[in-house]
Amino acid sequence: GLNINAAARYEDYGNFNTVAPKIAANWRIIPQIAIRVSASKAFQAPSIQNSAAVLINTNVVNIIDPLDRTTTFRSVQTYGNPDLQPQKADVFNIGTTLLPFEGLRISVDYWKYKYKNQIQLQNGQAVINAAPNGPNVLRDQTTGAAQTIIVQSYNAPSGTGTSGIDVAGSYSFDIGAARLSIRDNLSYLATYDVDTGTVVYDGVGYRNNFQTSPLTSAAAPRWRNLASLDASIEQIFVSGTWRYVSGVRDD
Repeated sequence: GLNINAAARYEDYGNFNTVAPKIAANWRIIPQIAIRVSASKAFQAPSIQNSAAVLINTNVVNIIDPLDRTTTFRSVQTYGNPDLQPQKADVFNIGTTLLPFEGLRISVDYWKYKYKNQIQLQNGQAVINAAPNGPNVLRDQTTGAAQTIIVQSYNAPSGTGTSGIDVAGSYSFDIGAARLSIRDNLSYLATYDVDTGTVVYDGVGYRNNFQTSPLTSAAAPRWRNLASLDASIEQIFVSGTWRYVSGVRDD
């Protein structure tokens, strides 16, 4: 009952090339218990647009000026970064599937992603907070008001990573002529470390919109759950679904 798979992918993007390996194993110890594990590396080269030293996007964003605390819409210009390097990741998963008795199935998985040189986009608010009078903040020469914030993509150091546990279960059984199925999928986010380029902070339970760009990090609720109950009698089918996502703090 032991299966082992190994693979490798070679990628060539001209300026960048790599070999990304993967290995996975599944061991069915007895018919009711199976253990699986996998490890791999991932590779993503920066886009041509993000690697060009030119203006690639202009947007208008609500920015707080730390000098006078005024809040207003200001232009944010995004430039490419010719020094951008590919981002890589180490991916690991270990889990088990249990079949205690007929109709019941339970699976538990632990997963982890660890990024290297993750490609992120600077946040306009973070740029003006770090250097209100810096070269990337263009101000009106007469009033001194901030008019334009310049941002670009960058490679964050190797501090970004996330891990969690997924638990899934299903149970199907009959009551008279009715067929019932109960299913539940629970996800627990253990870590969500975000590397801003200067600090690494734990983003679990936060919206993650202030220190980093919404393009490179997301809201990170600790818990997610999806439960459902299905019932069928001949050609009649009834289904109920319950979703839960724990709250996040708006930072």
